[in-house]
Amino acid sequence: MKFLLPVDSRIANTQGFSVLDCVTQNVSYFRTDECYSFSRKGFRGACMVGSTLYICNSFSVKAYHFEAVGEDNYSFSLLWQLQQPEWLMGRAANADLHMLHFDSSQCVLLLANSFMDSVDEISLDGRFLGRQFLWEISDRVRDLVVVRDPSAPDLCHINHISTAFGQTFLTLGNLNLTGKGAIVHRETGEFIIDDLERPHDGVFWKDEFWVTETSAYRLRVYTGIHSADDLGKNEYRLIDLSLHVNNGSMFWCRGLHVTENSVFVGCSQFQDRRKDSSDMPPSHILEIEKTSGAVVNRFEVPGSDALRRPVLFSLLPIVTVPDNGNQPSLNSPEHNNENAMETMTEELASLEKTLLQASKDNAGKFTKDLITVQNRLYAQLESLSWLQRRLSD
Repeated sequence: MKFLLPVDSRIANTQGFSVLDCVTQNVSYFRTDECYSFSRKGFRGACMVGSTLYICNSFSVKAYHFEAVGEDNYSFSLLWQLQQPEWLMGRAANADLHMLHFDSSQCVLLLANSFMDSVDEISLDGRFLGRQFLWEISDRVRDLVVVRDPSAPDLCHINHISTAFGQTFLTLGNLNLTGKGAIVHRETGEFIIDDLERPHDGVFWKDEFWVTETSAYRLRVYTGIHSADDLGKNEYRLIDLSLHVNNGSMFWCRGLHVTENSVFVGCSQFQDRRKDSSDMPPSHILEIEKTSGAVVNRFEVPGSDALRRPVLFSLLPIVTVPDNGNQPSLNSPEHNNENAMETMTEELASLEKTLLQASKDNAGKFTKDLITVQNRLYAQLESLSWLQRRLSD
């Protein structure tokens, strides 16, 4: 098995991809360029539709054509990039955009916008379609707005989106700076699971639901899940990873992939901006035997000169598609649920081919126009900041 790993090198403020071969344990690195000069350029969560990879960093969304160009070598061709002015609002990490999920029922991308506590909708050709705030979805989130902790960078810290049973589930990682999180049913706003310790991810596989609890260094798995109601009723099992993950250093349990017999969990190096230590153990991936909960493999992702000390968000397994010239494609964890919600239809494949060609034809002009608009907006922002400072004097 091979994994494509979007990575964020916070130390170098660079972005790119790693490819991990679980058999040889070899890791290849591919740095990508960023046309915007903002901080926190590194990649976050991603999803795949056919051979097009959709990915976000803290302030924008990108689409790449993903292709094998030789043994253990891959190319990443930028198709388009979307940058909304409001995605620059926030604290240290801009809008702290976290991950993308492909909603096959509507053929749109759902973006977890952490700072704005919203789900943003993006078209497959890179257009902003709309935004739904979490307080519009859930009465409980609306109640939190009234008692919001002013020191909290966001209200809910939405960090993952998944689908099953034709419905959407949102992972909220830190409710009002309490360190507690929840799984929310988007259609009803119900907090289906609300006793999680800084959760991340949320993967449906057959009749199972897996979620990481980052601050507790553990996995939680629910079985016998055949509807949304089962998540709130059924018992769960815990897999303690603290002895394997912590080892005296802090890590984020982030990135999850489930198979028939194993579950793979990403463990990202925690990098404190105020007292960073360069000798921390590197980010890594643990392979866990599902039945026993035993850790059977550890795969390190130490980084390269261009992608120093990378951190992980998504684990995307690379699969070979025989009827596509043996070109690689990807299966994200959401593709595993029993309803096959993420299976590509012939119409979608045709649409993707059309969009790919259109994106190639217009990528240069589109990027130039975006940069022009962004520069104007940035100049206006600087002017307003100057005026605000003068008025406060």
